[in-house]
Amino acid sequence: MRTRDRRLQGPKVLAWSFSLALIAPAITGTAPPAHATDSVPVAQMYPSNITAAPLPGSVTVAWDPVTLMGILDAGFGRTAPGVADEYQVISSYDPATNSGYKSCRVKAPSTSCTVTGLVDGVSYTFTVRTSARAVALPSNYQGELKQWSAFSPPSSPASPCCGVPSSVQSLQARSDSDAIEVSWQPPATWGGAPSLMYTVRSSPGGSVCTTAATSCRVEGLDYGSPYTFDVTAANSAATGAAASTQPISLSVGPPSAPPSGSARYYGTAGAATVSWLPPARSGGLPVVEYVVTARPGGRTCSTSGRTWCRVGGLRPGLSYSFAVTARNREGTSPASPAIVAGRLILPASKPTALTSQATTSSVTLTWSPPRSTGGGRLLQYVVREAGVVACTGKAPRCTISGLSPGSRHAFSVYAVNTSGLGRAATIEVTLPTPVYTPPPPPVQPGPKPQQDLS
Repeated sequence: MRTRDRRLQGPKVLAWSFSLALIAPAITGTAPPAHATDSVPVAQMYPSNITAAPLPGSVTVAWDPVTLMGILDAGFGRTAPGVADEYQVISSYDPATNSGYKSCRVKAPSTSCTVTGLVDGVSYTFTVRTSARAVALPSNYQGELKQWSAFSPPSSPASPCCGVPSSVQSLQARSDSDAIEVSWQPPATWGGAPSLMYTVRSSPGGSVCTTAATSCRVEGLDYGSPYTFDVTAANSAATGAAASTQPISLSVGPPSAPPSGSARYYGTAGAATVSWLPPARSGGLPVVEYVVTARPGGRTCSTSGRTWCRVGGLRPGLSYSFAVTARNREGTSPASPAIVAGRLILPASKPTALTSQATTSSVTLTWSPPRSTGGGRLLQYVVREAGVVACTGKAPRCTISGLSPGSRHAFSVYAVNTSGLGRAATIEVTLPTPVYTPPPPPVQPGPKPQQDLS
């Protein structure tokens, strides 16, 4: 009886394997690491790194080989070591097209097979499982011992495709001063693909543009040289025949816009120094002039050769940006992207109404705010004497003490904003000298007054 029970193990395993095939798309998990020295239950011997490559009406699925040593259940508490013997691949099911659950099998050590009978353009995923066979049977075991692993996690989606697309239609090329615009209509036959990619290649030069759109702007071409352009349509399986334009050359025209630049404010005169890069395309002619325009206000500067100039007449407190245009004999380029300089902050003007009040050992200075804050917020006032800070503060008042009677001092008072010290208001002060008053002389004794006896 025991021998008969063991022989029934095989059909049970096959029935369990078939039921797994039907639910394969729902099985997920993490593939075990593949090390030849490991021993794991057969259920964990599914392959890893499943890839799917589409073909017309089919998909080729590949995976990493399983090198784990499996532990097969021989029944009655007995086990046997096993190795990978066979792989089975099964596709997901698509109810919209009533297709899927297609499979293929290969014997180890092969690690790929092609699932056929699929519908072009339909997205499928694929899972793979491993059949392990015992390499050393338990004693008294009759027959072959073979078991299946669980299914691997699904592959990334793949869509069977496709036949060869035909050539593109209505191909034409148009030139301007910067590039040649190549455009076309899709081919009449796509080969069953849901989408196409187009490749445009120039000759000479071999400039390549790849796009899913039906036009491509080819730049970096030389002026005066005739070019032809080959356009091909491709799906995931094949590339169609090329269609070619007639020879065409770049047109001479205005330059392209200067691509970028920088600006910084210069000194205390309300000016900015602006610099920029030359245009990527000159339009086939030399650039003869650059013009910089400030916004707001419209102040400008220009140069005929160098790529910088200084814009004056800017107002403190305003935020400025600058745009640069380039001009050749054929015309003026579009404006560059805005070159942002930020808010213009100049040093504040000098404090007003500066006065002093002195004692024999101190001086108290008072003043009024400057007429101009330079466009920024006043942060504090600084009082200096001979370059040394005497006091600081936000109030328009300062007392300097510990001075010598009769000493002479020259003080400078500054208003400070985010640009630094403003212009100085100055005052000279001489401390008073105390007046010495001698004490009164002592009273001298005189003769006694005579007594009146009358």
